[in-house]
Amino acid sequence: MSTTETNATPLAQLVEPLDRKQIKLLCPKCHDCEAAVQVNLYCPSDFHCLECDEEFTAADVQEVIEATARWTKTLTWLSTMPDLD
Repeated sequence: MSTTETNATPLAQLVEPLDRKQIKLLCPKCHDCEAAVQVNLYCPSDFHCLECDEEFTAADVQEVIEATARWTKTLTWLSTMPDLD
């Protein structure tokens, strides 16, 4: 594999594109799961939600990912418990 080749999945396969400047993603500010999000191509860790008009960063998105992972683990654990009624 050459140094220019990667194993990364193309963005077009991960999200539903609206046009060349917007993609539908969960906004960590308004929690709209199909928000039109703009990516700042000059600083790819900065984003703008067109639904709530808020700016956020990759760090904000990472916080949501980590919180979701904690919820996933908690719900998995709770699903193993018997009903008490």
